[in-house]
Amino acid sequence: MTYDYIQDLLNFIHHSPSPYHTVQASRDYLDRAGFQALSLSEAWQLAPNGAYYVPLYDSGLIAFRTGSDVRRHLRLSAAHTDFPCLRIKYRPEIRQHGYLKLNAEVYGGLLRESWLDRPLSLAGTVALQGSDAFQPEIRLVDAGRPILTIPRLAIHMNRRANEGVELNPQKDLLPLMGLDQRELTDHFFLDFLSEKCRCLPEAILSWDLTVYPYEEGCRLGWHDEFVSSPRLDNLTSVLACLTGLAETAASDGLNVVALFDNEEVGSQTKQGADSHVLPDILR
Repeated sequence: MTYDYIQDLLNFIHHSPSPYHTVQASRDYLDRAGFQALSLSEAWQLAPNGAYYVPLYDSGLIAFRTGSDVRRHLRLSAAHTDFPCLRIKYRPEIRQHGYLKLNAEVYGGLLRESWLDRPLSLAGTVALQGSDAFQPEIRLVDAGRPILTIPRLAIHMNRRANEGVELNPQKDLLPLMGLDQRELTDHFFLDFLSEKCRCLPEAILSWDLTVYPYEEGCRLGWHDEFVSSPRLDNLTSVLACLTGLAETAASDGLNVVALFDNEEVGSQTKQGADSHVLPDILR
């Protein structure tokens, strides 16, 4: 019986609804494969024929195997943990015509039409007040159920819908969260997050939250020859890099996998491919 890499991919994507969750799923994968976690803030004691990984600010990761002589050669593959999506803005609450909506921003090269009339959810990180101002508590959060949607107009309200419609992201891509109810405060999204994090609303400092399609990937086609799933770009490459590194025995040289964040918006953050983090780690 051959190993089911497709089902592995679908499971990996399902557990990776944000870049932060992708890194956590990657860490879990490498832990099971016997890799040792390292920290950027501590000195390293590397052994020949070892297997290690370094998280990059929670949304990126670099993993590597050391051979008997790391100076012999360098083999490197790279992918990115982010994907086109919508991100929730600060103070996003909008009450309009009896509905609750969230102010969101397009992140990356989004196919706008494909996000309409789908069950959507939220995942990412929330920063909470910690023991002091320099140590906030970072929570990994996933709503884990469909709580949003971006409805399109019925065709009798837009007779030219089949001729192509230009969607304004500031007006037409704002997710609908619920019905406006009198008992809800003007900070209903903050109330939702505090309930999810089991904390007081005033303890929430900030967040980085991704809107994602709440649907599982699947095989399709007469002979199951196709795969349909959200986030195939670029989580397919992320898992391929991890699998290649984990299933390849250590050899002379250095085998490296670099999983960067923010490729969709230019790669110029501290965990992006255009940063100094990879050259520094290789050095």
